[in-house]
Amino acid sequence: MSLVFLALSLTLHGAPRPDAPVQAYVSETCPAQEPETTDDGTPTTAGMRNAAGAQVDCLKKVMDRELDAFLVPLKEKDRAAFKTWMSLQADFNRWNRAVCELYERASGNAGSMAGFGELSCAEEVGAHRAWFAKLLAAGDLKPFWTVVDALREQGQESATGTAKMLAAAKAGGADDDAENPLVGLEPKELKAFEKKLAETNATLKKLAQGQCKALKDAPAGCEDKLVTYYRAVSRM
Repeated sequence: MSLVFLALSLTLHGAPRPDAPVQAYVSETCPAQEPETTDDGTPTTAGMRNAAGAQVDCLKKVMDRELDAFLVPLKEKDRAAFKTWMSLQADFNRWNRAVCELYERASGNAGSMAGFGELSCAEEVGAHRAWFAKLLAAGDLKPFWTVVDALREQGQESATGTAKMLAAAKAGGADDDAENPLVGLEPKELKAFEKKLAETNATLKKLAQGQCKALKDAPAGCEDKLVTYYRAVSRM
């Protein structure tokens, strides 16, 4: 089984994690489908892909539903705030697409496993966004900030790890470095990855700044907290 799909499965079936409330929410709203297996019980690649894709689709629908529960009433009460949150969601969607494409590239998946990194990223990010939207509609973000703080170390490690992978690739590491799929890319490809990463990080910073301004009673250091949190969730 691929490491990406294993990580995706552990999201739902593994030991308690710092974001356990999010995973409990996912289990209730979008229970994971069991992938098709071979006669000996081994999950097939197609089965894993279909199960992961179904999970991503379900979470997107749930996210849209939770956002509507927050945005529709807001449109009537405060049109300026409604426009702000619509713009923030557009920034989130733009960041989400880009960061998951980057994660796929950095995962090094190829052949029949190509695309699993992007699916895994989309599932994780989608789950957190749907859960956040639910709390936003309920008017209680205390659980959200608790998870944000719990994921701080993971977010810092994700950012550091991505930076190290990129630096090693630029320095010309060994082409057979299995731990760093960026090594061995053509200079043009590596430059494109670096450029897209910088653009994606800029979008993330804009999203965090806007979200902190829009949220009432945002904690001290809100922007840094959110940037680190989103890096933990996307693993980038």
